[in-house]
Amino acid sequence: MIEKDCYGGTYRLLNILFEKNKITTHYADFTKINEVENILQSNKIALVVCESPTNPSLKIVDIEAISQVAKKYSALLAVDNSMATFASQKPLELGADFSVFSTTKFISGHGSVTA
Repeated sequence: MIEKDCYGGTYRLLNILFEKNKITTHYADFTKINEVENILQSNKIALVVCESPTNPSLKIVDIEAISQVAKKYSALLAVDNSMATFASQKPLELGADFSVFSTTKFISGHGSVTA
């Protein structure tokens, strides 16, 4: 399951590679916790992926609330923290199981760093 407002490259990956391999992706508005819970309750979902702020719309997602709902249904939570960076947001402290970020955005910003 992933936020409807996800990074375009992520969206393309899910719709091309995952569909081709018969992996189902569910999309939800993560600012609506009840929508997330309804999808988790109705489907066997192993991984929830969110961005906060989202890219491109910069919606703020309550990572702690999403984490609680994910854990209730035994799903792992991964947070793409590229927009906020670890300097201002710490998803692991908010209950995320994984936190990832791109150094080519706000950490470097010039595409001069690879990590």
